[in-house]
Amino acid sequence: MLEIQKKQIILSSYPKSGNTWLKFILSYLYAKNETNITLINIDKIIPGVMPAWKYLFTKKYLNPSFFKSHSSYNSSNNKCKNIYIIRDPRDVYISYYYFLGGAKNLKHFSWFIANYEFPYGRWSDHVRSWIQHQNKDNIAIVKYEDMILDINYELDKVLKKLSLPSTKNERMRAIENSTFENLKMNAAKAGNNYFFRKGTSCQWVNSYSNYAKEQFCKFEDISLLQELGYPPF
Repeated sequence: MLEIQKKQIILSSYPKSGNTWLKFILSYLYAKNETNITLINIDKIIPGVMPAWKYLFTKKYLNPSFFKSHSSYNSSNNKCKNIYIIRDPRDVYISYYYFLGGAKNLKHFSWFIANYEFPYGRWSDHVRSWIQHQNKDNIAIVKYEDMILDINYELDKVLKKLSLPSTKNERMRAIENSTFENLKMNAAKAGNNYFFRKGTSCQWVNSYSNYAKEQFCKFEDISLLQELGYPPF
């Protein structure tokens, strides 16, 4: 049982942090017989871990086997390898806002920050639950912003830390098939125009009103931004 567990890799993040982007890359990288991966069939390649961890360790998909999660760190993560993605929470909030409501502008964004009950709790609590374990051999943490700057380098770094096999040509093929433009067209074909919107960093710079900033700072642990190297408001 332990040998099987060691082959499992959990791809985790707070929602709207680049999880699906990396999920597509890993699917193209290891599902070598799949030439047309879509939002419709990707969950058969890398399914979610919910509702039970027991399910995770009894069914095998890819080799190695990947599963997607938005959960905070818990003791079950000790049983497998883990990739955790961190994204600037100010951009996470914007992406979440557009994704949930299909909004066309930020007219109600301040209200959203002040009133929406995030199902996975505070971003800062979620991230802290993971980064306190970042030095473990079975956990690779990557920032979304670094992935945008050099996805090939960051992907290679993550795979090497977790001893996952890949060649440069295989990584380049997977990355080329998973560009933001391709993913956006993919989602549109599936009838979802909100899943991929911009995919850029620092959207927050010109998007937060003073009230939105105030509400954000009330809810999140601002010290974590600096700790992770993100610029202040």
